[in-house]
Amino acid sequence: MKKKKIIIVIIILAIFLIGFGIWYQLSFQEPEETNPEPTAPPAVEISTWEDIIMKNRGQNHYYIDYNFQITGPDLNVNGTLTFDINHDEQEQLIDATITKNEEDPLVYHGIYDLYYNDRFYYNLDDRSTYLSVDEKNDIETIYSLMEKATDVNTETFTISKDEMQNILEQSVIRYLTETKGDDVITVSNDVVFHYTMDEELKLLKTLNAEFTINDNQTMTVSYTFQTGSDTAA
Repeated sequence: MKKKKIIIVIIILAIFLIGFGIWYQLSFQEPEETNPEPTAPPAVEISTWEDIIMKNRGQNHYYIDYNFQITGPDLNVNGTLTFDINHDEQEQLIDATITKNEEDPLVYHGIYDLYYNDRFYYNLDDRSTYLSVDEKNDIETIYSLMEKATDVNTETFTISKDEMQNILEQSVIRYLTETKGDDVITVSNDVVFHYTMDEELKLLKTLNAEFTINDNQTMTVSYTFQTGSDTAA
């Protein structure tokens, strides 16, 4: 159960970054000079933010890779999450692997059903257990932190060190960074995220940041968006 919760919280943090990029795009994109060509409505209406944006852009199948690393004295953590999102089949597959030093890797294979009540299943083959209401509420709480970004310009956005500290103050991050007892995770400076946009799709393409936590640990995060045609090329 502990490993499952670790993976779920990491996925929540990843979704925060993905959601922030899309929120930023919707909030700060300059209006089009000409009206876009009308598109046919999707065959099935789905109420997820990913579906609304991607359906409008005509991207029914796409991939998001999220990577993070934490390094410090006697500490080396690597995490990789891959989201395979297919609106034609109304499913979002998630593969995650997290390794810490020489410990056995934490591996997760799950599925998020985009059609049936937005349920996030723990297992591809067993759909009897899925994300609880409280856990989904945790995701919504993290989404609310998106609006804390400041100093947005054409290449970067900044999250204050206090807000980033709040985001990282999760039990799983404390475990991965070996933060003990009543100690708090400290962030040394405001965190600047560098990003690039897909000029054709007008969507976030890459996102990365590097910052110092707990005075002597370096944390790096990155995000890459690919469409099905990107991977086929």
